[in-house]
This record gives sequence, structure tokens and C-alpha cells, in this order.
Amino acid sequence: MIAKVVGNVVTTKKHAALCGEKLLVVQAAGRDGRGHGEKLLAFDRADAGIGDTVIVVTEGGAAKQLVHAEKNSPVDLCIAGVLDRTG
Repeated sequence: MIAKVVGNVVTTKKHAALCGEKLLVVQAAGRDGRGHGEKLLAFDRADAGIGDTVIVVTEGGAAKQLVHAEKNSPVDLCIAGVLDRTG
């Protein structure tokens, strides 16, 4: 999924296997490049920031591999890369 990063997440507690992992809020990007629809939480492995357009892995197994999480960890989405440009 191509998405727009629209926010940071600050947590006081995380699953033990995910301590130290950065979470961001993303929205699917429309043709206009802006975030549209439901806001989702994604782990960040690409050092993305608010306003970046990113590639999000949306399959739990692949996302877990990117985060190096345990099989039973609560990971569904992971930012795999930042897009420099589209089009």
C-alpha cells in the first residue's frame, strides 16, 4: 500500500517483543498524494516522518519479518520504505 504518514504514536507500554520499535499513523494515499480514509498504525523500519509518502507492507507475516518480531507478536503493518517521488 502507498500511504501518507500523518502522525506519531507515543506509548507507555508495548508488547515485550516490540519494545524500542517506532510506531506511526498512516493513511492510504490517493492520486492527489494526500492521506484518505481510515488511519492505521504501522511499525516504521524506514525512518519515515510526518508528511512522508511510504510503502506499507500490509500482510502480517511479511510485516513481522521486517520488524524481526516473534510469530505471535501483534504486528500487521510495517513501513518498508520512503518514496522520494511518484509518477
